[in-house]
Amino acid sequence: MKYTLALKQSGGFSQNPRFAELEGDKILANNVLLPREIDPDAAYNPYNVRMFVIGHEFGPICAVWASSEQEALDEAVDQNMLDCLMEKDQNPEDDEDLTRLGNAGELFDLTHAWIADVEWHPLRDIKLIVCLIRASENQRDTLE
Repeated sequence: MKYTLALKQSGGFSQNPRFAELEGDKILANNVLLPREIDPDAAYNPYNVRMFVIGHEFGPICAVWASSEQEALDEAVDQNMLDCLMEKDQNPEDDEDLTRLGNAGELFDLTHAWIADVEWHPLRDIKLIVCLIRASENQRDTLE
């Protein structure tokens, strides 16, 4: 099943879309902490954990819960969701334009990658919210 996520706009360029459409198996339920506007009884969130969508020039790749963009990238790599951005040669002569990500510190080319926070609206996102809560309660890794 596909889900549409609204993204916070941080720039007006084409690599920063307004909406991302992802299959349920590309949306992690790794650390679901909905904002207090959605869930007034939400757990204390001192690290500001929120959902990020990661994509590239061809569209969104995945969505993960994390407290920062760096943590979101690392989590996505550790869950094998960013293999399309992995550098084929892990021992290049020049790795200046590459970034080490994940627990293994593998090299990734983020030249065309983008990352954005998900923007929540209770009425618009009710189906997604219910699926996230159910996946979290059932300790599933993704929405599928």
